[in-house]
Amino acid sequence: MHILNNDKTLSQYLSEVKDQNIYIVSAFANGTEDIIKKLIDQNKHVELIIGTINAFSSVDFIKSCVKKAKNNEKFDFYVDFRYENSVHWKLYTVSPNLIIIGSANLTIKGLSLSRDTCISVKNQVLYNDYLKKIPEVINSKSSDFSDKLNEYKEAHKKTASCHIYIILQNYP
Repeated sequence: MHILNNDKTLSQYLSEVKDQNIYIVSAFANGTEDIIKKLIDQNKHVELIIGTINAFSSVDFIKSCVKKAKNNEKFDFYVDFRYENSVHWKLYTVSPNLIIIGSANLTIKGLSLSRDTCISVKNQVLYNDYLKKIPEVINSKSSDFSDKLNEYKEAHKKTASCHIYIILQNYP
């Protein structure tokens, strides 16, 4: 086991991985399109699953990943459309058996580990035997993905509006 922190960020750690298969599960994601592109470019295969809890995942991020997955056999992208029951994991697996798990979402702040922490351990049962078998975790290449994404866009708009209202209400 190894503890990761902001001395060596998760972003730096992942950037050093080359010619591997990488699997990422995050409760939400945004602003990390460049990191995903870099991982795709330097590795054998990248698979990403993001959640929809509180509609925090950026719709722009989702659209960017859908576009990347459509045109690249080295990238598979899934969204867990179970909303409040959606995946809340923060899991980064480097094949064949390294897992990085902790509190870091796939966001710039999360990957910096400035307020999050992660540990790396050797194991992969968690990812393959559980998460990929949930029916609402939908591959972006599947026929019903667009319908689910449209539903999510509406939830995301409502959440964003609510957060802006709360911020403005609390602003002196």
